[in-house]
Amino acid sequence: MLNPTSKEAAARLREAISSRRIIIVVANCHVNFEGRAKTSLGPGDRIILAKRDGSLLVHRPWGYEPVNYQPDRSTLSVKEVDGNTIITAQRRRPREVLEVICSKIYLLASMKMEDSAPFVHGSMEADLYMFVKRELEGYEKGLILHPPLLRPGGGIPDLVGVDAGGRRVVVEVKNEPADLAAVKQLHAYVREAGGGGFVRGILVAPSIRTSALRLSRELGLEFFRLDLRRYSMQRAVMRDVQERL
Repeated sequence: MLNPTSKEAAARLREAISSRRIIIVVANCHVNFEGRAKTSLGPGDRIILAKRDGSLLVHRPWGYEPVNYQPDRSTLSVKEVDGNTIITAQRRRPREVLEVICSKIYLLASMKMEDSAPFVHGSMEADLYMFVKRELEGYEKGLILHPPLLRPGGGIPDLVGVDAGGRRVVVEVKNEPADLAAVKQLHAYVREAGGGGFVRGILVAPSIRTSALRLSRELGLEFFRLDLRRYSMQRAVMRDVQERL
């Protein structure tokens, strides 16, 4: 849809959100964010992406990173006020509101998209586990992790260790969205390691499916988001250093 009115755009966006379509908007907009801090971005031509998982991203005409965004599991809504089309993404915990106020929409498109292919990021090599080890130990003071005596495989977790309170920790790493099978696999490791509240299980993955997150919480497991882009950048830097030596 080219150059829709604010009312036409609002109606089309509501329909697309309710049917869980991918939304692409090219518009002149300004952006407000309210959460732990407040930010404001003045008017400009931008690309707005709304995905079926509730994430909302605002891109400038340059750069690969969004200038502002709300992550998945946000609640999307749309309203039309005084000729402006306002797209809102809201989270309750923590409370955050991203508001994109479009004064002029040049292009609006929505479509059904399916993509269930796993993300294959090379092989699960030792440097990925070491990256996860550094990330977790940096995030939690007193946590010490190391590879198991045998390489991962055959029912062995990817990392094991102990936290500051003396509890044993087992870690399972996935380089694709974690599903129910991943949660059950980690829970089995926890049980084998002793369970009973004395063993912590941490699932590390780029994202986790809603059903898997629900089950992990019921089983008392933890989830840590794996930043594959950061891992790739660090790996590229290390490769460049090695090539220069």
